[in-house]
Amino acid sequence: MITSTNTILPITIPFKKLNLILFSLFGIVFFVGSYMILVEKAGETHFLISDRFTRSIIGIAGLLFSGIITFHFIKKLFQSKPALIIDNDGLIDHSSAFTVGRVYWNEIFAIEETVFSTSAFSKEKTIAIILCDPNAFVEKYNSKFAKKIMELNNKTLSTPYHISARALAIRHDELLAILQKCLIEHQ
Repeated sequence: MITSTNTILPITIPFKKLNLILFSLFGIVFFVGSYMILVEKAGETHFLISDRFTRSIIGIAGLLFSGIITFHFIKKLFQSKPALIIDNDGLIDHSSAFTVGRVYWNEIFAIEETVFSTSAFSKEKTIAIILCDPNAFVEKYNSKFAKKIMELNNKTLSTPYHISARALAIRHDELLAILQKCLIEHQ
């Protein structure tokens, strides 16, 4: 519940190290599995994929994806910077693979919860940071790949900027309440 008292800022939120370790271990297992699919001998038949070319494509894609993700989580594990800083000027976000950096309160239109399906069996809650000018936000990125990801987020999730509390040392609902309260205080 949001109260009328002012929030004491800055608030520094670190990474939840245990989750980063678990995500890294999952990434390593996925990397090894992708490698095993890739190097499987030509005479052997894989229990799911019999075509060698398809196995190669899946193996290479798995290696690239899991390698990048694992590198990201291991890098964040040893990073000394906090994941998220909330201060009187806005947010400084280092929590995602594409570091957002500083976002000022006057650039934020609203802060909402977004729930989307990640599979048939699970849903992911994120905090959608609805920006006044999402295109200007996307243009901050130098990387073409990061820009494409942000543009895709903007099309599919209605904003390019989301925060997931999954790897943060704070509960999702608590972070959402703090961010919404701070936005109201600084508008």
